[in-house]
Amino acid sequence: NQWPFTFDVQASQKPTVVKTVSLGARPTAVKTTVSERYATRAWVATQDGTLHIYSLNGFAPGDGYNMTANPPASNIAEVGTVTGIGRNPTSLATSKGEPTNTSLDAGSQQVIVASRGDNKINWVRFASNGNSGSIVRTIQHSEMKDLIAVEDSDNFSNENYVLSALDYTGKAVRNYRYGQVTFADGGLCPWPTGCAINAINGAAAEYGGAMALPGKPFQMNSSNVP
Repeated sequence: NQWPFTFDVQASQKPTVVKTVSLGARPTAVKTTVSERYATRAWVATQDGTLHIYSLNGFAPGDGYNMTANPPASNIAEVGTVTGIGRNPTSLATSKGEPTNTSLDAGSQQVIVASRGDNKINWVRFASNGNSGSIVRTIQHSEMKDLIAVEDSDNFSNENYVLSALDYTGKAVRNYRYGQVTFADGGLCPWPTGCAINAINGAAAEYGGAMALPGKPFQMNSSNVP
């Protein structure tokens, strides 16, 4: 009688395993696309620095588009890989405002990878069919002692493009601004150019500082409404 309850309390909510796959290296992080409206994919990162891309046709109802009743397990299939994402990738984050191609949601076009083994953050952008991708941005910061997780900021009327990263042994949350700030009401940073990043020596991002923590963080959420 203690929360969190097991599925025995509400057996109808227990997930059903429809397929199991074997990988050549240990899986260390997973993420899926947000909605079914566009090409739905699951991304599985493995310890050797490979991102495996799986189709999820019919298994991600999302906002109600293209829903399929009882889709076959064969719809879950590996359709591509991206190599070189960094050793021991421990976190995959949804890209919340980039790219700005409005024909697809940002969360289906790009994923952000935290490589703990290389202490490096990589942005992986996918092809239009979602079956391949490439690294388009990398951050490696000398003050980051032990990168373990990343989370992108929300981008709605005001755009800011700030990534938060957890430093496990460094006991801190570190922020990096990787794109322009744009205020919906104009102000000091009007659309479309906004206020560019103040990067040093052509760096891919501007360091926004850190918040010290009493313990070693390993997971976070920076959504407006988690």
